Amino acid sequence: VGTQRRQAMDLTEAKALELNKALSGALDRQDWAITRDLLQQLQSADASNKLKVLGTTKLSKTVFKLSKASDTATADAAAELVQKWRQLLKPAEKVGEKRPREQSPPPPQVKHEAAKPEPAAEAPAPPAPSGSGHSSGGVGGGSGSASGGSGGGVLAKTGEPTRDMVRAKLRDAFAKGISDNVKLLRELDVDPCSLAAECEEAMAAKFGGVGKDYQARFRSLIFNLKDPKNPEFSRAVVLGQLHVGSLCEMDVKEMASAEVKKQRHDWSEHAKMALMDEQTYNQYTGKQVQDGILKCPKCKSMKTSYVEVQTRSADEPTTKKCLCTDCTYRWKFC
Repeated sequence: VGTQRRQAMDLTEAKALELNKALSGALDRQDWAITRDLLQQLQSADASNKLKVLGTTKLSKTVFKLSKASDTATADAAAELVQKWRQLLKPAEKVGEKRPREQSPPPPQVKHEAAKPEPAAEAPAPPAPSGSGHSSGGVGGGSGSASGGSGGGVLAKTGEPTRDMVRAKLRDAFAKGISDNVKLLRELDVDPCSLAAECEEAMAAKFGGVGKDYQARFRSLIFNLKDPKNPEFSRAVVLGQLHVGSLCEMDVKEMASAEVKKQRHDWSEHAKMALMDEQTYNQYTGKQVQDGILKCPKCKSMKTSYVEVQTRSADEPTTKKCLCTDCTYRWKFC
């Protein structure tokens, strides 16, 4: 009987595919008798070297599905077969665990003689003058200026918590402006601590200490100095085009960017022209008129406008009354 089983159960890939197809069909039909016969054939098969065949043909997946079948005898037979296959897999894993890893020998340690540093002549740096924070010393800019002053300046304390907080925030804002404009500074040495101290000192003197006006001016300065859409203002301050002492007296509208200034000017012009009568509007030279679709036959200008008027019956086309805003010439056509 053992010889007959060994001859019948040679588990090749073709045989595994055939058994998988037969098991799937019997499972769909719920023919448990045929299913148990096929499982007994698989029990007699030697699958010790056929684990890869079981996976590629999906036979193991079908048998595992049968282990959860509604028929108890079929489920037990499938579960026993699955357990048998798992036992065949464990010795291979243990052998793999016991196999020592090949470790590459450590690289040979080569002793290098430490290179002796060559003495470099250092030129003494000139002392940075105190005051406005702008000096024409050596190239102390770069990362030194951006990180809090190349002159090694320390933020002076006033003893008042509010004023010290204002100075610290102004220093950070000026340092950010310096780091964004390092290429433009070149050899100009700028100390953000000196800038912050001078700006805050002028604000305190202008508004007589910490008050509502003092705080409002501080909020306006911080907003415009840190505004990513207004880099021109911060650039003008750190490059010395705007003196920090005059920022406390500067109009808030002048701190805005060029785009915002143009938008405000357009709004003002539109509001002004909306209150004009026709004669004043025609004589006003500051109005901006866009080009139209018609050309003036007199001055050949494209700054024209027109209105459509129904002067005849409804089935007739409209009459176009045109006006040139440059030479005030009027004409009409149908």
